[in-house]
Amino acid sequence: MEEKTQLLASLFDKKTVEVLKRLMVKPGNFYIRDLSKESGVPLATTFRIVQKLTALNLVQKKEMDKFVFYSVNKEASIYNEVHTLVFGTSSDPIELFKKSLHERYSGAFTAYQDKDKKIFVVSDLLKEAEVAELATFVYQKTEVKPNYIMITREFFQKMQDMGLIQKDKLQIG
Repeated sequence: MEEKTQLLASLFDKKTVEVLKRLMVKPGNFYIRDLSKESGVPLATTFRIVQKLTALNLVQKKEMDKFVFYSVNKEASIYNEVHTLVFGTSSDPIELFKKSLHERYSGAFTAYQDKDKKIFVVSDLLKEAEVAELATFVYQKTEVKPNYIMITREFFQKMQDMGLIQKDKLQIG
């Protein structure tokens, strides 16, 4: 990650990179003063950077009485790209999980995703421990556990026959 930070710093202002690194891992609301302190970037500079990020819709501003809070907008169209640029991995645990599955076990399974982003890993060849290892890898990278179930093709078919799963409402992935 240090190489990526150096590359980003050579392309962008180093202070912007420091603020982005701290910002992308902040849960919930934050104050600019705290972000400034954590990143080691002067308050006025941090304010200017956050204003640019707000204009890009990556940061949202909330005012309550005299207080101004900011939060990262994880729904922003550029969020995943910025996260990948800063940390080198996708921020979307589902996408990282599916990508890792395909890289390691292509052809040995079929993955389906429902509207709630739950993943059905259907395979007669993979072992639960192998998939659990990938889920742990994703958790270490994103701090989010992928929501998945590993089932055999026969069991998947039985679930469809019983009406528990409607295959036509699942995304193949």
